[in-house]
Amino acid sequence: MTQQTSTDTLSKFFTDFPGPYSLAHGVDSVDRTVDLFCKSTQQFILGLSYWEDQQTAKINARTICIALESARQSKAQTALTEAETQTVRQFIQMTPGPFRTRFFPETGGRITSRPTWTVQCIHTGEVILGVESEEGCSSCQQITTAVNQALGLLRDQLADQP
Repeated sequence: MTQQTSTDTLSKFFTDFPGPYSLAHGVDSVDRTVDLFCKSTQQFILGLSYWEDQQTAKINARTICIALESARQSKAQTALTEAETQTVRQFIQMTPGPFRTRFFPETGGRITSRPTWTVQCIHTGEVILGVESEEGCSSCQQITTAVNQALGLLRDQLADQP
């Protein structure tokens, strides 16, 4: 993916979901979720399902929220708070990256039986985020691609800190 495409995807995401972002607990069918919302538009963006490992889901959701906020405010070069840095470091210990976006058209990979866009750690193979979609759902692709890119930028930002 070229840098221009990355910029275009993040710009489109921030046009649709201008932020800031917030997290809330939710339910999707029988699964408990940690949901990400855009505060300014009050839109649901995504939900991270969990059955038992609520702590990992919370760390992943917080890190995604931090990554999107950081990418959104990149021109301001806002430094991460100590709590944000600690959350991101926990995330990177579990899933050090780099990350990739993948589409599973039939089975959703290991996540679901429906078509799914995922963000996956290349190093560990861990799926961080799965967004179920209809075939070719451009908004699902946009969300996972933007999250993937924001996580990469956050990882680079953290690597630059002492």
